[in-house]
Amino acid sequence: MDCIGALYQHDTSRHVWLPCTKQYHDLIMSKDDHSRKVLEFSLKENESAWEHIRLERQTAEKHGLPLAYYVDRHSIFKFSLSDECIHYTRRISEEEGKVQFKRVMNSVDVTVLYAQDAKSKGKIEKQFDYFQRRLPMECERYKVKTIKEAMKILTELVYFFNEKRIHHETGEIPAERWKRALREKRSKLRPLPKDKDLDAIFSLHFQRTVYNNGTIKFMSHTYNIGQRPGRKDEDLR
Repeated sequence: MDCIGALYQHDTSRHVWLPCTKQYHDLIMSKDDHSRKVLEFSLKENESAWEHIRLERQTAEKHGLPLAYYVDRHSIFKFSLSDECIHYTRRISEEEGKVQFKRVMNSVDVTVLYAQDAKSKGKIEKQFDYFQRRLPMECERYKVKTIKEAMKILTELVYFFNEKRIHHETGEIPAERWKRALREKRSKLRPLPKDKDLDAIFSLHFQRTVYNNGTIKFMSHTYNIGQRPGRKDEDLR
C-alpha cells in the first residue's frame, strides 16, 4: 500500500516463546502494511476471539481505524463449512458460524480481507520470524517464566524494530516512514466513531431465546433477565 491506514495486517504466531516453560503461547500482532510499523501486540496462553477483539480496539484507539484488515482463514476470522470425512457431514449451529471478529470490523466500517495461502501473508510472517529469533533467546537468557516478564522484553524488541531498525525492504525506519506518510498526507486512518456504543461493539455477541419465565441459558447456566413482553430473543453481549 502507498499510504498508512489503507491496510493493517493481523495474525497470530503459536510458538515456544518462553523456552523455560516448555509451553506454547500465542503472540497476537497487528502491523501497518505501508510503514511496516508494529501497531499493537499481545502475548497470551491461548488466542481467542475475545483477545483479538481487545487488540483491535487498542489499535484503533491508539492509531486509528484502517480501511481494511488482512487476515488468514483461521476459524476466528472466517467460518467455512466443509466435510471433514466422506462418511461424516459436519453440523454447525448458527452461533458457531457467526464470526465475532468480522462483526466488529463491519460495525466500524472496516473491510476484512482474507489471504489465500501462507505465501500471501509474507510481511506478517517475516515479522513473526524476526521476533521468534530474538524473544525466546532473551527469555531463556533471563530465565523468564511468566508472560508478564516476557512482555517487558517483547516491548523493548518492538520499540527497537519500530524506532531504530532500518527495514531491509523499505530502507526506512518504520516509525519514520509512518511519520513521513502523515506529513505528506498519505493516510487513510480514521478515528473511532463517537456516536456509537463502543463497549457494545467491541464485545462478544450471542443471541439467546428468552423463555416465558424470563430466563435465558448461557454456557450451561440459567440467568433471569426479567420478562420481555412480545420478544423471544435477546442479544447477549
